[in-house]
Amino acid sequence: MSDEFMDPLLSRRRFLAAGGVAVGGAILAGCGGASSTTAGKPVEIEYWHQFSKAAGGDTIEDLVRQFNAANPDIVVKTTYKDAQTQPLQILQPAFVGGTPPDVCAVNYVDLRTLVDNQFPFVPVSELSSKYGNDGAKPQVPANLLQASAVRGEQIALPLYLTMMVAMYNADALRKAAVDASSITTWDGWRDAGAKLTAVSKEPSIWLHIGVDPYWSTQNLVRSNGGRVLGCASDKAVAAFAQPPAIEAMNFWSSMVNDGTCAIFPGPNAIQAFLSGQLKVLFTSAGAWQSLKSQASFPVEAAAMPQFGSKPRQLPIAGQAMVCFAAEDAKRSASWRLMEFLASGKAQAAFDDATGYLPVSTDVPAPTEPFRKLVLSELPAAVGPESFPGANGSHAQAQFGGGVMGMFSKKQQPAAVLPPLASQVDGLITGQACA
Repeated sequence: MSDEFMDPLLSRRRFLAAGGVAVGGAILAGCGGASSTTAGKPVEIEYWHQFSKAAGGDTIEDLVRQFNAANPDIVVKTTYKDAQTQPLQILQPAFVGGTPPDVCAVNYVDLRTLVDNQFPFVPVSELSSKYGNDGAKPQVPANLLQASAVRGEQIALPLYLTMMVAMYNADALRKAAVDASSITTWDGWRDAGAKLTAVSKEPSIWLHIGVDPYWSTQNLVRSNGGRVLGCASDKAVAAFAQPPAIEAMNFWSSMVNDGTCAIFPGPNAIQAFLSGQLKVLFTSAGAWQSLKSQASFPVEAAAMPQFGSKPRQLPIAGQAMVCFAAEDAKRSASWRLMEFLASGKAQAAFDDATGYLPVSTDVPAPTEPFRKLVLSELPAAVGPESFPGANGSHAQAQFGGGVMGMFSKKQQPAAVLPPLASQVDGLITGQACA
């Protein structure tokens, strides 16, 4: 998957319209939908999602209830899977046990894993061509469809998009005389963090760490002009040990080592923020509504900073829907569900509930300041990089574990990253660049 698919993005309108086509158009040719009943009985399908109750889960459940009510020939059953798990961890055991989902929401960065590990997904182009419904085509732009394609094959339908933003305790920053609205660089945030830590005597800043620190690493490295994954002689190679990447990781490491930045895993960081311990979170826009509703203090937000005058490059995150249904009737029902969840109506509801960016063009332009802020970051958006091959997930885990070990042992990136890159190269040897 090319990580240049979002470049350049000048505005939300351009992002949603540039090359934009409806699913069922030039990229995904649609035709009349097939019936989803079997001998007069409703077809039952399983949908796995990774949205907890506090992070949009209620909205997903409500949307599925609406879908079931409007489609009496289909019964969708939902299952929540912990967002910290990866596709291989939840899907491989399900396939081995003969209980895979019919539709599963998968991170964009993990889609390559499904292809490289030969999971039996049904390509979106096949679903749309065979089961497409002219009256339900979700309006998904071509450049976002590319985020859910691997080596040119459309394997998933986008579900939502998110960017990383800064969210902060407005009261704490005000008391420390920190004006977040004036901070535009990483150095500025490091200085702000030092002021906040001087007052609280504990780490004040957190950069997103989910299963591993991969998303934050990509945000820092790309914005400093580096790459995590590179290409040499038409083969994929680790690039996170090159000078721009090491420089960016030095920045993060220095804040960890001087006590300004915490390295908690995600759930701990959220609790630390809500308790007032952490003051600034660099994390997904999708956490906005949850944090605001739970915090006892005003939560405000700022755009991601840059390194000096270097242009920002901000990898997107989010999920796309993949169909694994084996039977024709279930595939038809699955596609109708996927079309509905990507529709303007469903996307608007999910956007309102979470702060995630919609994938449909058929959603009114936002008026709320936070959503305008996130949309203002789109010109800097780039696609996520993922390690290729059957060992891609292992390579990412190796990389994430190495970075976390570097933090915990307070080691220098220049000493840790080169041998770590060699280990990752050993896992992705011979894999194509794209």
